[in-house]
Amino acid sequence: MISTSTVVNSVVEKLRAALKRGQWRQGEMLPGQRELAEQMGISRPSLREAVIVLETLGLVRSMPGKGVVVLETSVNEPQASDAVADASLEDILQLRYTLEPFIVGLVAQSISSKEVGQLRLTLMDMREALDAGDAEAGMNAYLNFHEELFALTSNPIFQNVVQQTSNALKQ
Repeated sequence: MISTSTVVNSVVEKLRAALKRGQWRQGEMLPGQRELAEQMGISRPSLREAVIVLETLGLVRSMPGKGVVVLETSVNEPQASDAVADASLEDILQLRYTLEPFIVGLVAQSISSKEVGQLRLTLMDMREALDAGDAEAGMNAYLNFHEELFALTSNPIFQNVVQQTSNALKQ
């Protein structure tokens, strides 16, 4: 069974690749939800979740009643700063262990049941990967969980920190 978070992540990557190829230019509208979901062979709820992720990344903006406009077409992977690139695993985990209790408390004040459900799906992906002995899928689910958690704060500084630490962990 393919989990919703796996589908959403796949859709996000496909749309990011399309933006990078220049399929849609800055200021252009994406096709309507129904059309785009049909083109991609996915449900509209999965597409909406992917658009939320793209909005969080600052690549698109959803405009109620109008559609989704492209904000950024140069989709380059963020590079870790020199300080983060030189950080050890222990350094990264210390930062996360320090920030995460605060982040969880902040998110707990405003999280919706839908968002809790999404976090649970990502945790289930992590558990399935670890039970199957798939370290790479486990690491990806771990990184996705933290990116989703930090994105729920709507604080771009927290989101930047988690992106930098994720990049350093990938290295």
